Amino acid sequence: MLNCLESGEKSNIKLSLQVATSGDSGSSTSQSTTAQIFSVDCETIDVGINIINNYLSKKINLSHCSALIFSEEIAKKGIGTYINTLANNPQIRPTANILISNTNAIEVLENVSNSGETYSSRYYEFVINSTDYTGYAPNSELGRFFYNINNKLEPATANHIIVEDNIVQSLGLALFNGDKYINSLTPLQALAHQIVTGRLNESTINIPDPFDDSLQMEILIQEDKSPSTNVTILNNTPYINTKIRLTGKVRSAAYHYNYNTKEHLTLIENELNNYIKDLIDDYYYTIIKMYDTDIGNLCDKISTQYLTKADFDKINWKKIYKESFYTVEVNSNISTSLFTEE
Repeated sequence: MLNCLESGEKSNIKLSLQVATSGDSGSSTSQSTTAQIFSVDCETIDVGINIINNYLSKKINLSHCSALIFSEEIAKKGIGTYINTLANNPQIRPTANILISNTNAIEVLENVSNSGETYSSRYYEFVINSTDYTGYAPNSELGRFFYNINNKLEPATANHIIVEDNIVQSLGLALFNGDKYINSLTPLQALAHQIVTGRLNESTINIPDPFDDSLQMEILIQEDKSPSTNVTILNNTPYINTKIRLTGKVRSAAYHYNYNTKEHLTLIENELNNYIKDLIDDYYYTIIKMYDTDIGNLCDKISTQYLTKADFDKINWKKIYKESFYTVEVNSNISTSLFTEE
């Protein structure tokens, strides 16, 4: 089941549910299930569900809900009330993903339904889980989102999705100030967030070919060691130093170069190091200088250096955070046995 929420035309909200309605009696698999979308204007989520229950022959069971989709429009107004309501429902799993759509949320459901996948929840799982191999769209689960907006220790984030050419795409990271959506990071900035926070599984990126400026080189990157970030305060100004260690494998490049020599591998490593450093520099500038949001939870790294909360509060982290300076060090180890000189 997919659940989406946006501003209503006649009431406070418009609630849409994509519900599995029937299946092929000759098949024992859930993949043969069909789905139908139900939408109602309502004042609250619970009232909307009760109205939709009148349409169906059986009571809705939210335990199968895999995604909770909010339009940007309603997310900008604040979704704390809705998140608290959903989190308080014992049927909804805390692992359900929070998604912010650039269009009316129901359009997401309609495009998922028209995707050609007979079991549309499975289609959407592919969209959500793409972060495992792209690194572009970190997942955001209901349980963590609920914790972040209520405890205010780390800003909440969500998966940002778009509908383009009738295709639903997971595209970056939605940023929140409290329970209000403020803007989103690009896919590459979201990748930098994954790298800095140690959540990168793997990603294939294009970097300039160090042997030919007109070409690009595909590199599969993975973490070599967990990233290290140190935060210090000097003259009431935060200084952030992040060290990144990656491994990389050349996936494609020009055929007429020998990519196996130590000298050439070093050139590729230097190019990759510079590319990732620029990526993370841009990420830090965006979250610190532009949006003033500590989604990397740097506050936690500096707070451990103080004996008491009262001592930490004296530095006024929220005020000085935007004045932070940052340095990034990247070291990578490239391996390849695919290309030889011809």
